Amino acid sequence: MKVRLSVCIPSVSFCSCNQDQDMNTCPLPTKTYKRTFSSSGNLMVLTDVGAATSHTDGGIILSNNFPDAFTATPNMGTIAMSNQIRIYEPGTMPGNPVAITCENVTKKIFIAERLKGGGNVLLFNTPITNGDYVPVSKRLEAGVTAVH
Repeated sequence: MKVRLSVCIPSVSFCSCNQDQDMNTCPLPTKTYKRTFSSSGNLMVLTDVGAATSHTDGGIILSNNFPDAFTATPNMGTIAMSNQIRIYEPGTMPGNPVAITCENVTKKIFIAERLKGGGNVLLFNTPITNGDYVPVSKRLEAGVTAVH
């Protein structure tokens, strides 16, 4: 998946294009939905719902050392791909990730996924590289809309 991801963080955006792809030809995602920040690891985590009716195009974007990445990004600039980790379908399974939280001690990421099977809570280890990661745990929770 080649996308350009803009996020409502004042004066910067996240680019999710392949590094060799021109920014002007990167299509924008359908919907960036939730974000959370873990101060213990300086980790920003965002969800990309994609099309709200699709259970195959969701993703998760992470930025380690986010305060440094944010500071190094010029006003109206783009956070570099080298400061991002992207995990997307099919194994990731976040089809329609409507909520996210990080657990500071274990460094786990919890995702509320609303579309597949009526709803699931997905648990991930914090990834260190881009990829298609399978959740370490998946729990059916019909109608789930939040995780805390």
